[in-house]
Amino acid sequence: MNRSDLSFFLLGKRYGFDLRNMVRFVNENQYWSEDQTHAYQLQRLKLLVTHVYYKVPHYRKVMQELGMEPGDIRSLADLQRFPIIGKSDVRANPDDFLASDFQTHRPLPRSSGGTTGIPFKYYNDTASWGLNWATKIRAFGWGGYHLGRDKIAILKGGSMYNEGKISLKARLWRWTQRNYSFNIMSMSDEQMNMYAQDMASQKIRFMRGYPSATSSFA
Repeated sequence: MNRSDLSFFLLGKRYGFDLRNMVRFVNENQYWSEDQTHAYQLQRLKLLVTHVYYKVPHYRKVMQELGMEPGDIRSLADLQRFPIIGKSDVRANPDDFLASDFQTHRPLPRSSGGTTGIPFKYYNDTASWGLNWATKIRAFGWGGYHLGRDKIAILKGGSMYNEGKISLKARLWRWTQRNYSFNIMSMSDEQMNMYAQDMASQKIRFMRGYPSATSSFA
């Protein structure tokens, strides 16, 4: 068990998800037929619509105004009946978008970086957070990268970097994932040469980051 496996095992024990099973699931479903994928999507959509109808004030109101009930969802196309909402809609009435039982899903507070304006605050439930990591692990694996075993350089910018304000928790996370951060806010030739030297000395073989920054560095 590498550092990353151990950290996710402990997080799973605390928050109630099994990353190993999630990784196994996403590695299997990448080979599903189109019919299998659509059937699964419809099943999950029905469960989600039932949940928001009974638990989320905004969507219950929307569905009642449209004369809809959960049983009316019979195809993926029915999702188009729901109106599109924006960040401003959520900011105006944030409590209307919270499920009445949201605390039971062990919500994790999150925020966007604010690159397009005001940072947007939202929640992730731990199950979706774990599944998101499972899909990352699958995608990284396509390139030969193994989370927690291989070192990786991460080109970060703005609020993602937070130089000089790294908490002990963040440092521990970087250590378990073997992440090495590089600030893309000052990518002069001299700075990028230093990054290249650091990556070579650390024997880092993998990199992730914004396409524009990665292209410039390459």
